[in-house]
Amino acid sequence: MRCRTTSPRWAGYAQQDLGLATSAWIGSMVVAAYTMAGGMLAAVWTDLVQGVLMVVMSVGLFIFAVQVAGGWLPMLDTISTTSAELLSIDGVQAPTYIFAFGLLIFVGAVGQPQLLTKFLMLRDMTQLKWGAAVAGIAYAITTLFSVGIGLSTRSMTITGDAPELENIDDTAIWFLDSVTNPIVGGIALTGLLAAIMSSASSFITIGASSMMRDLPGAFGIKVVRELLWSRIASLTLVVLSVLLTLFLSQVVFLLGALGWAAFAAAIVGPVVMSIYWHRATATAATVTVAFAILGNMIITSLAAREIISVPAFMQVGGISLLVSILLFYVVSLMTSNRHPDATLEYLYSGRRAGSDPQLSGAAATPTAASTTTAASAPTATSTERNDHV
Repeated sequence: MRCRTTSPRWAGYAQQDLGLATSAWIGSMVVAAYTMAGGMLAAVWTDLVQGVLMVVMSVGLFIFAVQVAGGWLPMLDTISTTSAELLSIDGVQAPTYIFAFGLLIFVGAVGQPQLLTKFLMLRDMTQLKWGAAVAGIAYAITTLFSVGIGLSTRSMTITGDAPELENIDDTAIWFLDSVTNPIVGGIALTGLLAAIMSSASSFITIGASSMMRDLPGAFGIKVVRELLWSRIASLTLVVLSVLLTLFLSQVVFLLGALGWAAFAAAIVGPVVMSIYWHRATATAATVTVAFAILGNMIITSLAAREIISVPAFMQVGGISLLVSILLFYVVSLMTSNRHPDATLEYLYSGRRAGSDPQLSGAAATPTAASTTTAASAPTATSTERNDHV
């Protein structure tokens, strides 16, 4: 945040918090509107626009921040004089912390539902080969925003051109408010809100689909007029989310802190690993999901209230991911699977000898009608999807 003594444009934190709260309200209503109207397809198209905005904003601010600090090499020289550890390969954290955090980010990305659902909309599965490259390049470019502002502010603090901030999380807001032109700061804030809106729209769609398809399906209930009820569910989730942020702000912080780790630990094992391992069981998946959600929530809550102290060399998210994967394998070996053919490999590759036709999607005995239909359907080697998602 901008310090009161160095920011004549702001009277203090209250005005800025009010502006951010108003922006959050407006952003929530905008997200709710286009998500209810267009669902996941609308989220994908808005993600494209928001992604382009974030890329342009990240590159532009990185160049600007480096120039403000006097250039790339002078900036690094300044930081190395007093904070050389910030530029070292192992940083200021213990190697165990860095390893666990890196594992959480790189492997845990596979377990983020707001990312996975976008790939389910591909018409041709061969397009998946571009997924890792596109995601990696996008992450690398948008990371320039944090790298540029972080290093520039540290260099300016050393030279006395910037105050020593009490909370390093305020670095970006202080830089945009104190150093950049108000127009540039507004564009950057728009880019940050775009990133938030992108994830929010995906979570709204995922939550609505779970409420209207997954939960009713688990209890054998058929929902009539799914589209209408999905839109109502989307609106309900938005309203509940806004109320949660207004009255339980501390809970929002805790959910944000454990979100990535909980999703990673709950999905990487039960979902991703089970695709390749036929020995996986439903019991193991249930136990792992419960451990991932409850374990991360309990540890994060206790640490936030200072009831327990997490050692500096431990990264809770990464460790919980490792433990959840190990737990998934151990419980699977101790339990049995009632439906050994109910894996994605069999669902996509077709029927094998002795498999359940309903699970594999193939008929036990082909009829003349099915033979005729199969002749006009995509071949076995085709990667084109025929569900028109």
